[in-house]
Amino acid sequence: MSLILDCTLRDGGYYTNWEFEDDLVKEMVKCLNFSEVDYIELGYKSPLPGGRFRKCNDKFIENLLKDVEVFGKQSKLAFMIDAKDFIEDNKVNKRLLLDVIKPKDKSPFTLCRIATNYETLDQSLKMVEIISELGYYTALNLMKVATLSSLEVGLALQKIGKSDVNMIYIADSLGSLHGKKLDYLIDKFRKSCDEWDKWLGFHPHNNLGLAFSNTIQAKARGSFDIVDGTITGMGRGAGNLRIEQYLMFYDKPTKDLLNLIQKRFVPLMKKSKWGWSPSYMYSGIHEIHPSYPQELQTYHISDSKIQNKLEELSFSGGKEFYNQDEIKPLSEKSVSIVIPARYKSSRFPGKPIVDIDGTPMIIRVADIASKVVPKENIYIATEDERIAKVVDDYDYKVILDKFYQFGLKHGKTQIEWSEDIEILRFLELGINVKMLETYGTTQAVDIPEDVDKVLEILNERKS
Repeated sequence: MSLILDCTLRDGGYYTNWEFEDDLVKEMVKCLNFSEVDYIELGYKSPLPGGRFRKCNDKFIENLLKDVEVFGKQSKLAFMIDAKDFIEDNKVNKRLLLDVIKPKDKSPFTLCRIATNYETLDQSLKMVEIISELGYYTALNLMKVATLSSLEVGLALQKIGKSDVNMIYIADSLGSLHGKKLDYLIDKFRKSCDEWDKWLGFHPHNNLGLAFSNTIQAKARGSFDIVDGTITGMGRGAGNLRIEQYLMFYDKPTKDLLNLIQKRFVPLMKKSKWGWSPSYMYSGIHEIHPSYPQELQTYHISDSKIQNKLEELSFSGGKEFYNQDEIKPLSEKSVSIVIPARYKSSRFPGKPIVDIDGTPMIIRVADIASKVVPKENIYIATEDERIAKVVDDYDYKVILDKFYQFGLKHGKTQIEWSEDIEILRFLELGINVKMLETYGTTQAVDIPEDVDKVLEILNERKS
């Protein structure tokens, strides 16, 4: 059996901003150890903003896992860096790299993986050199490999082969690999790894529903030394190889892991909605970056309409690269949420901007709404400059208008104009008329699923 690396926290962090509860991480590490997983990738080491598992501070990880009981073999710990985060003016920012990554003898981590595109390969190999000198085992994940020409694949392998890197990964970033194309890449990479004495890894995505079968077939040929998976396939878009499926196929102990999945990951999956869909299948077939259909799924439209919208995009920067500006015009055609926020409450003046555990109440409501529709489709309507300033500080859109001075009271809208006037006002502001209004004080309730149901009803009525 090939070695197995779990990257649930790193790939799943795209749904949680790389923040996970301590007890979940501890239980997960314990279960993966028991299931004989060889490496556990706990997240990124990144200079960019994000949760604790986008930073993977050495001391934090040591303290978090120091009391975790481990049965059987001890899984080794890994982290990933994104090469582009450490490149400035086409050169490696060595000072930044060394500020983020400390020497191996001061770290709980064993393996550093570097995610790179073909365009940043030279700089990534320089990073390999620096990180190897710090004492880490290194791996290079060559992303979007399916889009490279035969010449580019050959040149890349020649450069990588001569480097200090220990593992080379085929990263099926677009979830498009299968059949002859996958066989061709495996043969090319395997030959290079054998020639240069390196391990070959595989990071499958499940857009075509083939992550498991691709991995098993390649394993039968003895092609890969190490493969990646995530719990329930958690990851951007269609997700990855389900690690529990792979472990069960090879008769590894998984009872504890399956209990953890049922208890913690199934609810998270229902909330964040990763996994195969016809839209991701379409993106895999056409080698479109999975972030496009993932974003469009937040617009609460059918898979057929998502395909229509994907066909509208120009992909000026290349369809394998995600460009948020490409999809912005489409967001204007989707559902909007308007959140009324009145400052002049007789019982609690200023309630919408009261601080709750470090975040203003109205922003908490907006953050919940952003799980249902794109952030640019959320509007906070208020009559007060103080609320408007807070909203603006958190980069949400604000409607500052005297029409909202009446606000909401006892669940009934106290607005003294007809529905037709209201619609005309929003049309004037360029806001889609198909709107959903929610309260500015609903922060204590986890409403995304309820809002989803309302939007489904609105869509059914429209059709």
